[in-house]
Amino acid sequence: MPRIARAGLLGILLLGSLSAFAEPPRTYRITARKLSREALATPPQELRSLKVGEKSSVAVVVVPDTREGLPAGGALDPHFRYDPAVARFLLPTDRIQCGDPGIAKFAAALPGTRTLEVIRAGLGLVSRSVTYDPALAKAISEGTASPKDALAVLREGTGTCSEYASLFVALMRSRGIPARYVVGLLYAPENDEDFFHAWAECYLPGHGWLGVDPQAGSLGLAPDHIRLFSGMDYPDCGAGPLPQLWPLKAVRIQSRLP
Repeated sequence: MPRIARAGLLGILLLGSLSAFAEPPRTYRITARKLSREALATPPQELRSLKVGEKSSVAVVVVPDTREGLPAGGALDPHFRYDPAVARFLLPTDRIQCGDPGIAKFAAALPGTRTLEVIRAGLGLVSRSVTYDPALAKAISEGTASPKDALAVLREGTGTCSEYASLFVALMRSRGIPARYVVGLLYAPENDEDFFHAWAECYLPGHGWLGVDPQAGSLGLAPDHIRLFSGMDYPDCGAGPLPQLWPLKAVRIQSRLP
């Protein structure tokens, strides 16, 4: 879901080149026409401040690197009782059809008996199964198209970061792993622009929400993934058509705030 439709392969190469070693947390100042306080403040991301204006809002957030120190992950228990606030991310929506037989069959083929094993297998399967569609990316970024639902992605095998995320979330929910949809920015100053990006978060009991990037197949995220909106699916995130977020910009800052 890039601002300019050239981020498919570029985004994967950028993510794949990131160091395997954890980076220090990064502090950003985000300016946008609208922002979600809840999404900005959900751990492990930290919201330092948010000023809501009539024409734009400004937030300061701290984003950690979550690629290291991952929990071992317990055995996947389909009967585990999650807190209601988490359990709702197991449910289907009109766009995340996790109860569909086709989705269920695809998800059942994922190997592993432990939660992280299934998540890792799902990331690999989705990143290999979907072909990036730059024309759709351009249309979504211009507000002339909407992201596809999970069944359409499974059927057609093409899409943008949005579609990778939708299919992955559907597979995880089908396997009994709470998963939510995320819309944010991929900070890329070396390319002189920030990219809109979509990814996912999976809930691990005893750990909390873990960010993953289905397009890149990444378990855990570098601190260049800035979460702006999250929800059950793309419409539920509340981001709306991407042009409605302009002006939007992320600037990395050195923060000494307590």
